[in-house]
Amino acid sequence: MPELESIPTLKKGAAKKRSSRRLLMLLFVFFIILLAVLFFQSSVSKISAIEIQGNKWVETSRIQEAIGIKPGDHFFSISAEQLELRLKTFEVVEKATVSKRFPGRIFIEVYEYPEVAFQLNEAGAMNVILQNGTALPLTAGMVVDKPILTGWDLNEQTEALKAKLTETLASIDPALMEDVSEIRPDVSESYPDKIKLYTRSHYEVTTTIGYLPKKIVYLRDYIYEMKQQNMTMRKIIMLESDYSEELDAPKPETQDSQKVETKDGQKETTQ
Repeated sequence: MPELESIPTLKKGAAKKRSSRRLLMLLFVFFIILLAVLFFQSSVSKISAIEIQGNKWVETSRIQEAIGIKPGDHFFSISAEQLELRLKTFEVVEKATVSKRFPGRIFIEVYEYPEVAFQLNEAGAMNVILQNGTALPLTAGMVVDKPILTGWDLNEQTEALKAKLTETLASIDPALMEDVSEIRPDVSESYPDKIKLYTRSHYEVTTTIGYLPKKIVYLRDYIYEMKQQNMTMRKIIMLESDYSEELDAPKPETQDSQKVETKDGQKETTQ
């Protein structure tokens, strides 16, 4: 009778070790689940405070309503990116940044479009104009320290031109606009974006929205030089070339006109 092959037997120690590992893994998973349940039911997982800053034109209560969360809600119920998108629904808000700091604190920084000008509305009251063209009622105690837009009738062409102007004004250093009291449209066939600026120093400036950022840099020095020469109450033209003339005089085109160099190398015409 042939000999039977011996079958190796499992070591009792190895089986017990494998069983112990499985038990430890189940206990570990159980405790993780238990801790997660306890965490999400505790006050540590909830929003304890929401801080909002930077807003001037949008009331804090409206922002709180728009974000849709409040102290006591779950901290992880919504992401910072989702909150930022909700705040962008306000037309005066250019952007917003939201940071969540555990445990339970949410910080919201609101960046509204800057104020660039003022304008009288149809009722004769003053509105403040933001960079994106939004008009808001002037608040009590607010100083009118920016140009007033006048003559901008409500039509599609003028509104588009005003939107271009407000965007341009936002890119200019406010200090360069301190002497400008009023801006009016002065559209022509040659210059569809031509405007007139009136200064507090009693000069009338003709330029275009496209030229404005470049020309406004020289305007203050230009006016200073003219005052030094007792050339007051004049019209300043700042287009391809720069020159000045009497307010009631036609644009000089004759050969008798004399050219005077200005700060930016352009020519000024004098009579």
